[in-house]
Amino acid sequence: MRYVVTLAAAAALLLLPAASSADTPQLVGTVGPGFSISLKGADGAPVTHLDPGTYQVLVHDLSSEHDFHIFGPAGSGVDATTGPDLEFVGDKTFTLTLKDGIKVDFVCDAHAVMHGSFTVGTVAAAPPTAKAIHLRAGLDARQEVPKQAVKVPAASGTFTGTLTGTKLTWSLVFRKLSGPATAAHIHLGRPGKAGPVAVPLCGPCSSGAKGSATLTAAQVKAVLGGGTYVNVHTAKNPAGEIRGPLLKT
Repeated sequence: MRYVVTLAAAAALLLLPAASSADTPQLVGTVGPGFSISLKGADGAPVTHLDPGTYQVLVHDLSSEHDFHIFGPAGSGVDATTGPDLEFVGDKTFTLTLKDGIKVDFVCDAHAVMHGSFTVGTVAAAPPTAKAIHLRAGLDARQEVPKQAVKVPAASGTFTGTLTGTKLTWSLVFRKLSGPATAAHIHLGRPGKAGPVAVPLCGPCSSGAKGSATLTAAQVKAVLGGGTYVNVHTAKNPAGEIRGPLLKT
């Protein structure tokens, strides 16, 4: 009799619905190939707030320069990465159990400017705020491409800026130019390469000039990725007299 009951219990268990990964909500994370990182829900919308529970996170790591690291506060048990080295390129899936009342962050460990976050349960979703990013370019004659038409080796300058969201506020000082500065711009291009104008700054320009500009999303991406430089032009050096890469400080 005991044997029959055991068989009946086993048969009943076989009839129970099996747990399926389809029952677990899925989130999709993406990092790269450029300087971008995101986490989206099944509806394709960015994740800003979730209910407590278990989630699958499918991460598309599209760059060997970045990783996707998702983590919660100490003791939350939320900590997963496509790293720790940055060489991995491909897909990884994490299963995360999110507790009520925590904030979860995701970031590229190599480039902290690439980050996002969301809240869980009773923690209210905070409105997104733009972080101020400080920029600087040291300008001199040696970095000009093409080389100066009229040699002015002592010419130099400094550009400083603050990028908040898409708004750039800036100041520019220079000294010992061959003559008045006819114009200054932010150009697209990496060191050793000449590129087109991205953001006009002033023209003509005086040392101590200040201003602001609204950048496009593509321009912000280029600036934060180290793909721009500041160039000051004069009549004797119309292609540029002093130049320097625009970098985060």
